[in-house]
Amino acid sequence: MSKHEIIINEGFNLVEDDFLFNAPSPSQFWNNQTPSLNQNRVQPRSKSTFSLPILNMPPVQTMNMSLFDSWVNSFPKFNIYPKNQKKCEHVIDVNLDKFKQFLYSNNFITLSEDKDTKDTKNTLIELLKSAVVHEEMIIHLQFLKVSEKIFSNRKRFFKTVDDQLVYYFDTSQPSVIELKSSDTINSNNVFNYQTKQSYMERHYYNELSVLVNIIKNPEAEKIVPAIVVTDLDNRPLEVHCYYKNKYIPNDLIKELKPNLLKEDFKDVNYFNARDIEFLDMVMI
Repeated sequence: MSKHEIIINEGFNLVEDDFLFNAPSPSQFWNNQTPSLNQNRVQPRSKSTFSLPILNMPPVQTMNMSLFDSWVNSFPKFNIYPKNQKKCEHVIDVNLDKFKQFLYSNNFITLSEDKDTKDTKNTLIELLKSAVVHEEMIIHLQFLKVSEKIFSNRKRFFKTVDDQLVYYFDTSQPSVIELKSSDTINSNNVFNYQTKQSYMERHYYNELSVLVNIIKNPEAEKIVPAIVVTDLDNRPLEVHCYYKNKYIPNDLIKELKPNLLKEDFKDVNYFNARDIEFLDMVMI
């Protein structure tokens, strides 16, 4: 029995282009997005009047104090991007080289399905066994069967530590790569409550030709650029930061780091102790 896993879910028999690229509700099949509690819960809030101590940090008089009112319950709001669709490559006869290109990249493919779904799964499992480059790596692939084709839509990379399945990579490269067939970005969930591990998840929005890198379970005591939207050449388009498990509104980050997109925001020392002191004060 293989340690790897191939999942092929059944979809409706729809016209390919209508389903994959122009579906009115693609989240039913692709996204599996769990609604954020912050989006479904209305909480009362009260405004407090407080004075800020004098610290060696950005002048308070230049800052918009309304930024602090409700940041605890806020979440990222993404920019709107024009459609720039990149269709998935359809592979008729998949060989090992082609399969490796798909497996270790951001790309997704479609395949013609055999008459027997078991035959398709067995073929993919054999390719997967041969394509794995590290013995300890365990890979789970997910596909969706639609109109006699199967569409790849998620890749997950694991390993075992103390007999427990954990994500293979750290936060420097993705352990999960998922296709999001949508023309709006909704990748605003940075927490995975099924694990304490911090890892990276990448969402590929093929209709927009953008990537969203998400650091799941970001380190609480640091200011972490947990959500980074890039183009396909890895140029950053927008960044969303978290601190103490709370989203920091972009307007507030701009007060601290007005040139963030042009700087090395991924450097571990990019946000310094003064930035953290300031946010601690604001949270009071």
